[in-house]
Amino acid sequence: MIATNPLLGPQWEPIGHVLIRLLEDVKRGQMFSVQTYIRRFSLSPYTSPFLQAIKVDGGKVQMELSGNLQLEPKLSEAEYAELEFYGWSRPEVTEAEYREQGGGTNPNFVRFYEPNDDPVDIAEFLLVTLVGVFDMVEDDFWGFSTRAKADYVEGLKKLSRLKWSEGNPDRVIFALPDRHEEMCEPRQPALG
Repeated sequence: MIATNPLLGPQWEPIGHVLIRLLEDVKRGQMFSVQTYIRRFSLSPYTSPFLQAIKVDGGKVQMELSGNLQLEPKLSEAEYAELEFYGWSRPEVTEAEYREQGGGTNPNFVRFYEPNDDPVDIAEFLLVTLVGVFDMVEDDFWGFSTRAKADYVEGLKKLSRLKWSEGNPDRVIFALPDRHEEMCEPRQPALG
């Protein structure tokens, strides 16, 4: 459980709930992409890790997490080993190999989940990975791939949506509740 996980705690439950819903949607055939904005990576969508998931053959969920192709600063070999320990498969190629080949291979970490794996457990695992390896903290941000996906996330009433800005023209960036309130739109309380 996210609330009782010693690396996480109750403050991570709102984003956990959102990830659970997105994972449930993947199991129904949709994909998702979530861009983090982590201070360690300069709060930039161009240098912070992303998560993406898609349903593949046999109903499995293929989860991907940025490798060093996107990250700045780069992960160390010790962090790569830690991700492997967590259960992620290394990228098929290094950043240099990917650029040299011009694509065609996967530069991201990958982990597969069976159709009956619980989205609650997967969401907790993703958060543990981001906090434990990528140094994500409660004051960092979450971005959702499209305006429609962001509207969906806002409708869940779990996160705070950042106001329009030049850096957020489609209003796809969110914060955990009670964080960065001056940057966020007024939040409607969750029902129930």
